[in-house]
Amino acid sequence: MTNKQIREKLGIGWDKITIKQKDSEDGLIHKGDIYVDRSYFYTHGMTPEKLVEEIYKLFPDAFIVNSGNHFGAWPQRSYMWVTFRLPKGE
Repeated sequence: MTNKQIREKLGIGWDKITIKQKDSEDGLIHKGDIYVDRSYFYTHGMTPEKLVEEIYKLFPDAFIVNSGNHFGAWPQRSYMWVTFRLPKGE
């Protein structure tokens, strides 16, 4: 699946979509891993686990590398994020 196809399948509603271009020094992130995040002021019940569920609905074979919640006291940006990896054939 090309980067463009991945972005199209994810659709709108994400504040950031990043497809990693190289492995991280700690070995946790690999080239091709996909990072998505969504900002919030109020969570309205949203959790990182619910974002993971959204990823699984779009990409059932995805491997979730990590997810989390970054709370930044106003005026900093608060966001929830997911990093995932797709099988090589996808």
